[in-house]
Amino acid sequence: MTYNAYRDFSGDEVGKYPYGFNVEGMTNGASATVREEGENKFLRLTTTSTAGKADLFLPYAGEVKAAANQRIVIEYRARFNGNFQYANGAMVRNDSGTNNYSMVTAFENTSGVHQIKVHKGTSNADKVSVKPFQSNQWHTFKLVGNWEAQTYIVYMDNDPVPVASDFSFRNTGGSKLIGQRFGLDNMSSGSIDYDDFKVSIINSTLPETPADND
Repeated sequence: MTYNAYRDFSGDEVGKYPYGFNVEGMTNGASATVREEGENKFLRLTTTSTAGKADLFLPYAGEVKAAANQRIVIEYRARFNGNFQYANGAMVRNDSGTNNYSMVTAFENTSGVHQIKVHKGTSNADKVSVKPFQSNQWHTFKLVGNWEAQTYIVYMDNDPVPVASDFSFRNTGGSKLIGQRFGLDNMSSGSIDYDDFKVSIINSTLPETPADND
């Protein structure tokens, strides 16, 4: 398998900033450091009691676009820690502008109700609650993008049944995907962990299930 991005932090130094990521917002004492639990390394983003940003960007290598017989596959793991309100899971940017994202997933906590949100359409209001999540627990995500149709499918926790099917891209511009933004945007007392970022292009004759990249 050829990957346009692959980061599992196994080669990073614990307690340090991870290599290969660009800072897009790190304010009011926020931090991004590699942590380790049970011999597994991962990335933790945190903000202080003063609301701040802890936003990173993972650039993709090569031409991340797909022909009619191909699909773009974006995978990651994340763990939402605590009781703050919101975190971005993956905002997948295309090359038509800094704020133009084709696929978007997020975590939302409203009065203790935890929901995964997925963008369906071009408005900021077009975020759909697709499945509950557990705080302080790792969740896996897989986005399968159809570049020609400008739609995507989202799988969660290795379930072969998608939580979102044929959702329209948030932004339909651009000629390719260039990377993904994730993290905390103006949240206080936030903590979220990320691991196992993978991006690849596959033949669409393969079944669009979490087993595609095994």
